[in-house]
Amino acid sequence: MEDIKKYIQSKLNNIEAELKRAKSNKVNFIAQKNQLLDMLFLIEIYEKYDISRKNIDKIVILSNTKTDISEYRLMEDNDLDDRQYWQELVIEEEKIKLHSNDIIIKKK
Repeated sequence: MEDIKKYIQSKLNNIEAELKRAKSNKVNFIAQKNQLLDMLFLIEIYEKYDISRKNIDKIVILSNTKTDISEYRLMEDNDLDDRQYWQELVIEEEKIKLHSNDIIIKKK
């Protein structure tokens, strides 16, 4: 993966040089630069969270809620079906609240 990141970085360096020289067509170079930066960002996510084709079971896009101000909440069921014992998931001292069009990646 390091080779790919270096390749993308070299392309970014070339685009930066072209942007400094170019008097026109900067919009195209800026668009290319942003696409390459997005690729580097996605590679970082791939590496940090071990996300790849082989270990993703499903990607879900959350549908619209019944009201505009509703949120989705993640719950831990504590291995019980009785909802009174369920607890809202807290990560880094913050309850996780999701909204319409957020995505959930379910790993295998």
